[in-house]
Amino acid sequence: MVSPRVPSLFHLIREHIAPDIVPFIATKATLVDLSHTLEDCILRNQLPSVIFTGFQESSHWRKETQRYLELANIASTICIFAGGIPPVPGEQHIAVTLEAGDPLRQEWFLLVLTEWFCALLCGLDQ
Repeated sequence: MVSPRVPSLFHLIREHIAPDIVPFIATKATLVDLSHTLEDCILRNQLPSVIFTGFQESSHWRKETQRYLELANIASTICIFAGGIPPVPGEQHIAVTLEAGDPLRQEWFLLVLTEWFCALLCGLDQ
């Protein structure tokens, strides 16, 4: 039995939330720089926030652990979507482990909600 194809987060946003917005093509490094700029804004200004983030590979957690530990001290909630459990204390985050075929494991995303600004970065790894 073949399961129906689950649309990706990127495609759902394009179809249902922002069908008229033209996406831009950027390298993964550019998206990471943009996300770090948003996160740095939260860190520098001590902005209460909710953060949802997803990475394609758990190896990125080694580079990002300290940043997310610092954000966990400021943000009210950090939800992490990844293929494995990140090496941060359980009481400081919510981790959602995704199955191997889950489309979210093929995408990178960051959703930041604060009282002063909201931002969504979402990309397909192609």
